Amino acid sequence: MNKCTLVYMSEIGQNLKHARTQAGFTQKEVEAKLGLRDLSMKDYETGRIKLPAEMARTFADFFNVSVSYLLTGDEPKSSVGQAKTLSQLGQLFHRGELGTIYLDPVIRAQIEEHSDKVLSHSIFELLTFDFTENQKSKVMTEILKTLGSLMAVDEKISEEELGFLRDLIQSLGLEPQSKSITRAISIQHFPVTESFRQNPGLKHFLLWLLFLLSKSDGKITHQETSFIEKCAEILKVNRTNFLTIRNYFKGSF
Repeated sequence: MNKCTLVYMSEIGQNLKHARTQAGFTQKEVEAKLGLRDLSMKDYETGRIKLPAEMARTFADFFNVSVSYLLTGDEPKSSVGQAKTLSQLGQLFHRGELGTIYLDPVIRAQIEEHSDKVLSHSIFELLTFDFTENQKSKVMTEILKTLGSLMAVDEKISEEELGFLRDLIQSLGLEPQSKSITRAISIQHFPVTESFRQNPGLKHFLLWLLFLLSKSDGKITHQETSFIEKCAEILKVNRTNFLTIRNYFKGSF
């Protein structure tokens, strides 16, 4: 291994360490959450071992930075703007990348029942694979109503958030439900349990969406956290599971 390669690996390690500390995790916490062997984070951060492309993507999603940032120290995700972040969030309904949500063991277990379709379907499609079109429409409407209500809890609704909601309504074919969805912005709406058909993965999916939407402007407020926690209680999500999801966003509160 030549000197240039060693310097490059060292820079990547420094960027990785900075992303980790900014997200508020210790090396051991990351290893535990991602199922890595002991001391692997130390090896990556010191440049002792190369960072594989697949792991770079995993770390980028986990720490909410871009792969480019890990490799060069440039272009952290927080600089790309709320609109782009929300656009990426919307892709979870349209065959986007699995991203950090795939780390959720409840969602992953449910998706793996259809492992042969992971590359051709979105997370939402896989979680609702056995739903009728009417059932899908109902649960999508519930999700968007809940997202709309979340936007209003801190009394700071941005144009980017409203645009994100309008785009989802259109792309999901929910124009007939648009009035009831947008009405939820001014009248607080919590998810109707029946729409989730005792589907644990779908309940977790909604919680992830709520946290990701809250984080899109850079910080998750106390009001937003309280609203999401209430949604988890209504959906009867296991408390430990809820806290596990919340801990992924530890550095954003």
